Amino acid sequence: MQCYERMLQALDTEDSDAKVDHFVAEVEHATRTIAALKDEWEQLVKQAAMDQAAAQRAMTNQSYYNTTVGPYNPYMTNVSFEWQDTLGNGAYGQVHKVRETSTGTFYAQKVIRVSDPNTKARVEREVLNEVAIMQKLRHHHIASVQFHHFDGDNCSLFMLPVAECDLRTYMRRCADNQFPRADVAHITSWFGCLISALAFAHSKHIKHEDIKPSNILIKDHQPYLADFGCAKDFSGQESSTSLDTLTFGTPVYWAPESLPRGRSADVFSMGCVFSEMLTIRHKRKLEEFQEYRCVRHRDNAYAFRENLDKVLDWLDEIVPPRDEVGDLLKECTSRMLERSVNRRKEAKDIKRNLRRESDFVFCTTCA
Repeated sequence: MQCYERMLQALDTEDSDAKVDHFVAEVEHATRTIAALKDEWEQLVKQAAMDQAAAQRAMTNQSYYNTTVGPYNPYMTNVSFEWQDTLGNGAYGQVHKVRETSTGTFYAQKVIRVSDPNTKARVEREVLNEVAIMQKLRHHHIASVQFHHFDGDNCSLFMLPVAECDLRTYMRRCADNQFPRADVAHITSWFGCLISALAFAHSKHIKHEDIKPSNILIKDHQPYLADFGCAKDFSGQESSTSLDTLTFGTPVYWAPESLPRGRSADVFSMGCVFSEMLTIRHKRKLEEFQEYRCVRHRDNAYAFRENLDKVLDWLDEIVPPRDEVGDLLKECTSRMLERSVNRRKEAKDIKRNLRRESDFVFCTTCA
């Protein structure tokens, strides 16, 4: 109100020759002031949500309330959440859609159950590790952890975006619905977006270690690399390779190299995902691809690393002649799937090659 009062006073008191210039200056001042206040309010709401959040969930839209989330802050503000829906169930917990009542903002709440006291400390360390890593990764194609919360046997992560589905579900829906042109067309731009997200994570010294379609979220036709629960922060180390005896990840998408594994293993796993995206882009079913590369009577028979020659043959088969974008994506995917770590391209190099050749494989923000 003070901003508008100043503008009106300017119109009443200034000489006619100066009124317009003064009025424009006051409008610009008001715009800056309102923007600053908006940013301040959004920051306060976010900080309040980090400090106090809901702990008690009722399945009939009752609030989570009066529970400290994240680090302690002396400026206490009541922030509550309403349960909206259950988005998914897993071996270790559930994902809910919740609504912050003061702003109406929706979040995905990932609840991890820790019923075994022997594993509670380890799980809490892993949750804190994921939170710390996600705080380093602010990218428009990486899902973000806004705040976290410990409550008895439950650990909660409150995340954005609230996805419509994951990439695995999206691709299967495309196949089940006879490959709708509009849905398939969106996939083309996701290659550049996902390699941009991976290159960014690697530039921040983070390796994901469990890249697969179900760890890529889809919201408003945009992909988000998610679930950094297995991720490693290798900042301060001479290389990204790890000698951990505990191997993370999903066997089907594992790189062929034995331990230690570094950033190049992420590139291989993303190459596996890209080969499946290409399969859907060219209107072939994932089940066909699985059978084509299957190695009978072997553990992990569908693992990409077990039959890379057949994987590359499949890509040659599905990409038709004179499809310049398809050829570009096939070539980059093949480079990501090199068996030799030394020959495999880094994420930043794949991104650079894609950007140099085509803007069609990036969204408007990435391009």
